[in-house]
Amino acid sequence: MHPSSTKPHLFCVAILGGGLLATPAMAAFTPIKPAASFNKSHQGIFADYYGGDFTATGPGGLSFTNGSVTATRVDDADDQTFNLGTFSVTEIASFAALPQTLGFKPGGIGTGGGLTNLLSVPGGENDNPANFTVGPVDTDGTIRFVRSSTGLTSSSAESENVDGVDRLVTYSLTGDGIDDTLFALFFEDRKAGTSDEDFNDLVVLVGADGFAAVPTPSAAMAGLGLLGLIGLRRRRGDSTRG
Repeated sequence: MHPSSTKPHLFCVAILGGGLLATPAMAAFTPIKPAASFNKSHQGIFADYYGGDFTATGPGGLSFTNGSVTATRVDDADDQTFNLGTFSVTEIASFAALPQTLGFKPGGIGTGGGLTNLLSVPGGENDNPANFTVGPVDTDGTIRFVRSSTGLTSSSAESENVDGVDRLVTYSLTGDGIDDTLFALFFEDRKAGTSDEDFNDLVVLVGADGFAAVPTPSAAMAGLGLLGLIGLRRRRGDSTRG
């Protein structure tokens, strides 16, 4: 299972989990702005789900690890389309004023295809770990993920977006309790010029059928101290979220 891109690049091949990821010699990473104080950063979302303290690692500090689980940033040219086979999806966070829906379309970039909805989450703060899992979902060949909310739909294939701008940041997850290829997808729900660009409006794990949606016991124990804090978060007005 791996993300892929049809954009022309000079490619080298790297091992990613159980599959191969085509990676251009010159990587391209969409910038992520800091999350507002009442939202969560990517590090914070990983910490809530897996436990422990996630710190920056790797080239440019774009990846994160808590010592047991590592989230490695995927080149944004290579998460346009995905070849998954059978997979499951777990929603782990959402910081958006509007409800969020995730689905997928079959085929490569620009090929159309009917939309299959996978899950929907309400608007507002919703970062309680392991909310729910959908799957197994059977696919045959290439798909694009599609996130939608009232008034705007965005694709993992950036050329299909109304502004032609990347609205998805992806990490490859490895470590304790992760035995197969597993990705974390962080979506932005607004178009360029109106977005806060923190890419935390909808966050899901996508993995091979049977992947562990619940953190390992050691990670869960490490995260227990965070659970009390989650209940103490103050909700802010919807006009300041998203």
